[in-house]
Amino acid sequence: MNSLRGLLDGTWSATDAPVLSLTSEAVQFGAGVFTTIGVRAGRPTWLKHHAARLQRDSARLGLVGDIPAGWEDRLVQVVDGNLMREGALKWMRFLDGGRTREWIFPRQVFENGFSAAPVSLISQVCEVREHRTFIEAKTLNYIHHWLATRAAREAGHNDVLWRDVAGRVLECGTGTFFAVAAGRLCTPPLAEGVLQGVARTRIAELGLGMEERTLPYAERSQWTECFFANAVMGVVPIRLLDGTPFIAPGPVTARVAASVEQDFLT
Repeated sequence: MNSLRGLLDGTWSATDAPVLSLTSEAVQFGAGVFTTIGVRAGRPTWLKHHAARLQRDSARLGLVGDIPAGWEDRLVQVVDGNLMREGALKWMRFLDGGRTREWIFPRQVFENGFSAAPVSLISQVCEVREHRTFIEAKTLNYIHHWLATRAAREAGHNDVLWRDVAGRVLECGTGTFFAVAAGRLCTPPLAEGVLQGVARTRIAELGLGMEERTLPYAERSQWTECFFANAVMGVVPIRLLDGTPFIAPGPVTARVAASVEQDFLT
């Protein structure tokens, strides 16, 4: 039996116990938002950024009320209560019978520590996203990312890179995409329909020279290195993209990764 526990509206519950009603708005319509928090050295990281994103996305989805007070204590409780050293928490707010509820639980536990080994990606074409509803919010309606990532892994790769029908690179299935082009650290603009991830926000704040720039997929041979980043794994070097090899990690990737890891532990 699963021994992991989470907090449902502040009350302990086993993670394999029923949480969502099958008739809830969250199950039927994806009416909820979430954020996934990295745990390093026994502590959850970048909490104020995650709380700000969860509150912002809740408002976009029309979830009533602010995040209940004491949220930081609840996150730490779940880490301590599961004896987590390295891993990830998932923090959800969702609708159930017209009521906004909260569920915090261990998403992953890395019992042997954690390292971000270089990965292989394949790309997949999607629609032009600028005007897609809720593209800027991390909602429970995440099925397109899940299916694409699963297909990539079944094909022997680690993740998917989305590119739109206009030929622009957007983001990975599990993180923000970055490329080094002409010696500059670049990531696609939010205006092109990418998620404003917590790792993306933090990398911009660290003063590492990040630039928003359209990245045409056809120009990938001009990139000297690339990686993706998220709030659990930090910086993940990309060694192969649709058969095109890259240095992994390259010097810029290594510099960003070191800064992010230091920031995790600060």
